[in-house]
Amino acid sequence: MIFGSKGKDAVKGEMSVRAKRMLTDGDRKKIVECAQQWLGAPYLIKGSDRNGIDCSHLVVNVMKEALGVKLIPWSDWLYLYLDVVPRAKLKLGDVVFFRRKERPAGRLVTHCGIYVGNGEIIHAARRGVVKVPLASIKMTIIESKEREVIVKWIDELLNRNEMPS
Repeated sequence: MIFGSKGKDAVKGEMSVRAKRMLTDGDRKKIVECAQQWLGAPYLIKGSDRNGIDCSHLVVNVMKEALGVKLIPWSDWLYLYLDVVPRAKLKLGDVVFFRRKERPAGRLVTHCGIYVGNGEIIHAARRGVVKVPLASIKMTIIESKEREVIVKWIDELLNRNEMPS
């Protein structure tokens, strides 16, 4: 996975994503270790802490804890920014993206999680943060960036005047 490196945000003075770099084996191990610390946290839509968390906030919090990078907690943005890795090439710490069979209008992806090896991911499910076999997720895994889907998504957002701020 190619991931952002640390840099100062000129406006807020916080750590934010800047130039891309390859993750080291040490980075990947830290990501998995941090993800494992979230196991058992309850699920909460738009939740962002250990009292309740959703899938995108889990990914964002793990990446911040493990690597010190700041990402936007929105699964569509994570899909656009991060590399999308085919299932056969997944490595520890890669973010895995999913979509329901029918893509909902205004959404590129509907779920994300962190690959932790041995065919398993850690993700925020309705029953909380769990480690499960990747094959048990009942959604389509997204294995590449789909330009035509991205263009249609942008059109949908513009037509509904829903661009994120």
